[in-house]
Amino acid sequence: MPQPSNRPFVLACAEGRQLFTAAEAILKGALESEIAVNAILAPRCASFAGIVEGVASEAAERLLSAHGCTVMAAPDGARAVSVATQVACSGHGAMALVPDEDVDAAMPALNALPRQLDHGGSLCVLLEEDPVVGNGFGALSIAERLGLPCLAPADLTGVRDGIEQGFRLSRAGECPVCVILHASLLRSTDSIEARPNRVVTTLDAVAAMRRRRGPRPGESKDLMRMLRRLELNRFEGLPSPGERAAFGFIAAGPARLALQHLLAEFRLTGRVPVLHLGVVNPLDDAVLMRFLDRCEHAILLEPRPGEIGPAVAAVAEQMRSHGARPGLLWLSGFPPDADGTEQRLEPDEATRPSALARKAIHLLHSVRPGLRAASRLAPTDPALAAASLPPRAPLASGATTESAVREHLSDLDRWLRVRDEPDAESTHPRGLAIDGVERPESPRPLLPVEVFSRRRFAGEGLSAVRQAARLGRPRLLIVCDVGDDDAPDPERLARASVPAGATEKVAILVGSLADRIAFRDQLREIGLRSGVVVLVVREPRSSPRDPVEAERAVEETDRLGFQPTQRIVWSAELACDLRPNLPHAPADAGGPQTIAIDQHVRIDRLSPKSNVRFRIRMRPVLEQIEVVRTRPPAPLGRFELAARMAPPRPAHGGRGQWRVHIAGWRGRAPGVVASVLSDAGWAMGYQVSSLFSAQPVGPARRAWAQVLFTRPREGESHPPLTTQVPYGEADLLLGVDAVEALRALGPDPDLRVAAVDRTSVVANTGALDDQAEAGLPDATRDLAGTLARACLPESVFADNFAAACRVFFLTDRLLDLVLLGTAFQRGLVPMTVEAIESAVRRLEGSGLGRSLDAFQFGRRLAVEPRLPVRRSEDRRETAAQAVRRTALEVARGGWRDRRAAAEFTPLLRDTVGALSGLERSEAGLRTQLDLVLALRRCLSWGGLAYAQRYARALRVLYEAAPEAVQNDVAQLVVLPLADAMLPRDLVYIATMATSIEQKRRTRRRLGVRVARGDTMERRYLNRVELSGFGRRVRLEFRSSDWPARVVAMVGGLVPLRWRGSRREREVREYVVGLVERAAAGVAESPRHWLEVLGRLSDQAERNRLRGMSVEELREAVEG
Repeated sequence: MPQPSNRPFVLACAEGRQLFTAAEAILKGALESEIAVNAILAPRCASFAGIVEGVASEAAERLLSAHGCTVMAAPDGARAVSVATQVACSGHGAMALVPDEDVDAAMPALNALPRQLDHGGSLCVLLEEDPVVGNGFGALSIAERLGLPCLAPADLTGVRDGIEQGFRLSRAGECPVCVILHASLLRSTDSIEARPNRVVTTLDAVAAMRRRRGPRPGESKDLMRMLRRLELNRFEGLPSPGERAAFGFIAAGPARLALQHLLAEFRLTGRVPVLHLGVVNPLDDAVLMRFLDRCEHAILLEPRPGEIGPAVAAVAEQMRSHGARPGLLWLSGFPPDADGTEQRLEPDEATRPSALARKAIHLLHSVRPGLRAASRLAPTDPALAAASLPPRAPLASGATTESAVREHLSDLDRWLRVRDEPDAESTHPRGLAIDGVERPESPRPLLPVEVFSRRRFAGEGLSAVRQAARLGRPRLLIVCDVGDDDAPDPERLARASVPAGATEKVAILVGSLADRIAFRDQLREIGLRSGVVVLVVREPRSSPRDPVEAERAVEETDRLGFQPTQRIVWSAELACDLRPNLPHAPADAGGPQTIAIDQHVRIDRLSPKSNVRFRIRMRPVLEQIEVVRTRPPAPLGRFELAARMAPPRPAHGGRGQWRVHIAGWRGRAPGVVASVLSDAGWAMGYQVSSLFSAQPVGPARRAWAQVLFTRPREGESHPPLTTQVPYGEADLLLGVDAVEALRALGPDPDLRVAAVDRTSVVANTGALDDQAEAGLPDATRDLAGTLARACLPESVFADNFAAACRVFFLTDRLLDLVLLGTAFQRGLVPMTVEAIESAVRRLEGSGLGRSLDAFQFGRRLAVEPRLPVRRSEDRRETAAQAVRRTALEVARGGWRDRRAAAEFTPLLRDTVGALSGLERSEAGLRTQLDLVLALRRCLSWGGLAYAQRYARALRVLYEAAPEAVQNDVAQLVVLPLADAMLPRDLVYIATMATSIEQKRRTRRRLGVRVARGDTMERRYLNRVELSGFGRRVRLEFRSSDWPARVVAMVGGLVPLRWRGSRREREVREYVVGLVERAAAGVAESPRHWLEVLGRLSDQAERNRLRGMSVEELREAVEG
């Protein structure tokens, strides 16, 4: 078996099967072309980004220079076509690449293409086509309208060959040639047989001589003759003359490979006539007539149904006019089944074998009645298919910014509708007409609003501003200035488009979403002014809404393998929670919202109904913690990852193909895991291909990737298989993102990769850092159970792997490699240890730190799945340890604590000892820890007498209860009694925020280790509200913890009767009285009081106790 080694520089390879990306296949086709390609024009976009990046190395520059080829980055597709046309008209070979989103804007440049190229020039235009989310006009329709020859490759091998074929046709026909690239081809990699380049070295000369050459380009100047000599259209299984098959297929583009896959899967290759169209314009009439004359039904398969159909129908009509009897054409569907039902083809369904099989199943049965094809189709689970999941994020970088702007506009619309207008005859708007849509029920007048992306404003902004300025009516034009750095600056474009003499009518302003309140106030001010306003909205440089910025934000984390700088913001009141949503270890939850805290001053008018004369309030609102790390997290102690583990036995070792679906990926396409698998698979001699979806599903995280390994027997050719996983044919599902893992089971009809008798699963069920705040959807709550029902039950390993990563690596960015290591150790990845570890090491050497550690950690988790739990259990604090620690903190605390330490320590020990029966259960142990913390908080809140009051009420109830329910009663009372006795006033919040306890919690939550060089800085956003004289002034300012420390120091001088609000004091007295009544009556009716105290505890567990009045609480607890 081949030993793992670095992949060679594929652009220079002259023979052997090599792994090519789409960009490398395009460049390789240009280098292999016998007609020199002197210029390649590629826009800087996601589809063709690899073209420009792939030639950045010194080796690529030397190779291109030897071939006289230059790769130039163009701002958009239109400019790429224009420059390529100039090069071709100068007698050189040029290639222009046009992404799908630029096709509409590039139409003027495409219309200007010369119909005849002089001076021996040649031009090839590559048009991307996405039938599902692309523009309204298909690339083939555009090429046909322009009268351009058009090729439609089926796979990356066809893309590589199509470059040279396109230039040959351009030279033969002396015209530009289009090559249609389906979007899936640009999102794939494949193993291709390399051939020598046009310019070869001495070492390559022998290989070049063995090269099988096609027809020489100078031998013919007739385009159709050259098409036929290149044999781009070919038959498969065509009946003999005089015979007619029941049906046949005409396939174009990627539908050709999908059809071959379908026929090979059901062993019908050669038994069903197929016409593979490599050239879709112009159509070869002779080929079509020959095919239509030998089929009763001709079914047309193409990615975008209806594009080739009219031309094929014209050929059939021509046959009828000459007395022939062509087969019946089905341009966008299939012949009816026995029930008379006609299946229709939707866009892109012809490229998926699973969709084709379900719609053509009756035709397959007619060829082989004993085939039982229906029994081989994977069943669809209706419950999974109907699962409700949130939609994926938009692809465009400014789309999420536009969504945020529209939310602000909706708020402005509501504000204008409910605003009290002092003047009944005022002309101020009473609402908004967003996107110019005026609803009949909307009050008048309305302010028209239009929202533009940066790219759209570059095309329409000039006309929009001029029209609005000339009309002179109030109008708001908002431009989202995010992404697309090649587009012109919208602010400068707007100023340049204002007509002469209309400068005073148009106001051009700049806003920022960094400060939501300031942006809201700016919109309100604009809503009340007259005239035309152009508002350019910009994002802060670190905005999480911009996918590009999100990628840049995690680059350093991926490079180091840990997060060097972490800034987290949460509520300052979190320090007051007895059981805060601030876990004791990173394994419990993801990080809170990572935002910046800003300061501002705001003045509001109070309602005339308000009775407030003069009042001042102060409190810390938010706490910001910034941790800076200079070294990676500490080693894993006794769980040494380098320990030798037994190599796994592959579960799929005897199969000829293996498929994996990766739900959620990071890094450069096709993702970290797919790259490791492809590299290791290529080293082991597999034929490797991959496919990915680059749709964002989170910060620097994309939707899915799929990898296919095949290894045919000796002497056999590689089977025609689509890389996309057919329904139920995934051998392994790696679920990095829980939402995407569930989406792959059923909600996404393009996926549905799992089968209960085939698919193994290694999946993360926990929330990732960016999902922690909003939480996972309800449908993913029982993800492990859902996976066990939809996949191979005995081979499902689903757990909170994200939590384990945060325990050991302090980030979940390494989660994908952890899952890969776990799957490998369980024998679910058909590779040797040497091959996959070498691939991971090369990945780490390319700039992704701690990759091997993460992979080895995943392997260890497969052997010891409770590894993170055991580490957490080793650090769990007992009640005795908590008592000793608390006593030491009090003895070394502030002056109030030190004065009460001599009496508080015995009180603490006696109270915990009196409730020693709680040690018998896990819940009881947690209650003991809550009790220690509650007594410590009571001491901080009201002194020793206050703590004694809490302990006395609790002990009296515990001792009065029957022995059988003593522990239950204590567990129900400890938390709500403490919650009620600790009102969150300014003094208490400041005391807890600056306490040693909160600092210790924060350090444990964020994994801060001073001995490792970690530093932690805490800052606060403080709020001061001054109400009086009909106004309310709110000042929010940033500071360190000195204001809170000052308040905590002088807080002991405030009388207890002034502490807390009136409602909080009433709730406290009610709860204390309820506990006293329970102590008096629990001996006689324990069941009743258990129910009452249970409802009280439930309110405290839900954090609802502080927000209720006494009447509401009494109704909820006692009914």
